[in-house]
Amino acid sequence: MRLSRLRHAVPVTPTLAGRARMESTFFGLALPALLVERSQVVIAISPTLSGLTAGVCGARGRPLGVLVQDLTGNGALESGLTGSVISRKIAGFEYALLGKADLIGVIAPQFADIRISTVRR
Repeated sequence: MRLSRLRHAVPVTPTLAGRARMESTFFGLALPALLVERSQVVIAISPTLSGLTAGVCGARGRPLGVLVQDLTGNGALESGLTGSVISRKIAGFEYALLGKADLIGVIAPQFADIRISTVRR
């Protein structure tokens, strides 16, 4: 088995702009790598929306598995990075992507029960 590591921007302090830069640089590296990769399965790790998005876009007929370690929309609200409107939009996008996965694993049973309606208003 071969593992590819992608060196992307990581913010020094957690800000929305820093997170956006991290997500965009990772997506810019991950999608092209997935498109040329000939693996039999694609596994994405969340809470990176860029990794999840690249996984959905780059799977191209391969099974897509996702390991959810945290939920980005909920986490953005809980950490104070965004308000409830932006958090709900992030969560909606995230849940739509998760709906495209063939298999989802979660690190805590509580994640399996969370729905978009649980993002506070």
